[in-house]
Amino acid sequence: ISLEMLLFLLSKSNAHTVYPPSYPQAVDEICAKQKNLQPFLPCIILKAEGDDDMNPVLQNILDRHSCRSFTEQPVESEKLQDLLTAAVWAPSGRNEQSWHFTLLANTEKIQALAAAVREADNRPAGYNFFAPAAFLIVSGERDNRNSFLDAGAAMENVLLTATSLGLGTCWINQVRDVCDVPAVRALLTEYGVPESHIVNASAAIGYPAAQPVIHERKANTTTLVR
Repeated sequence: ISLEMLLFLLSKSNAHTVYPPSYPQAVDEICAKQKNLQPFLPCIILKAEGDDDMNPVLQNILDRHSCRSFTEQPVESEKLQDLLTAAVWAPSGRNEQSWHFTLLANTEKIQALAAAVREADNRPAGYNFFAPAAFLIVSGERDNRNSFLDAGAAMENVLLTATSLGLGTCWINQVRDVCDVPAVRALLTEYGVPESHIVNASAAIGYPAAQPVIHERKANTTTLVR
């Protein structure tokens, strides 16, 4: 693989380059010589030749990775609405849909919530939800035994839709842990989270400022019984 080919492949993908398995050594050598390409190396996904017809939904799942560094670029209103549409069309136990999705697109309000969570959860001074342009809060009725499961399904819809839109995301749990602390609850209420709800999940959303770290999947975690 030539430098020109590698640059071409990189230009064809927002976050990942797909190339045949015979390329890794050549890519290593090129990135070693071209220091400016080194940050892209962890984001190269190996894909066997002949897999170009991979199911696009599965490919989108493979392309999703947690992002912990965002640019200051706001997320367009159309994309924010797409994320909310994806959320409300998730499955829910007995189709109760007893959830609420609060999507913050105001960085001052996001950071006010981060500060309250930081104080309530005794987090370090730099804790800021990774400074995203948008922040999603998924809440549900406190006495609904399916609430957490419903939130998980909805959140995955959002994360995958965000990936398809070129956005980065990071699932964040701390809001859930301290949602009933008075200072945090006051902001949640101000932002529209129903007072009868607990927070089940939340996520930072925005345009990635750096390539994500890709973690290998653990072995021996699946069983197929025929």
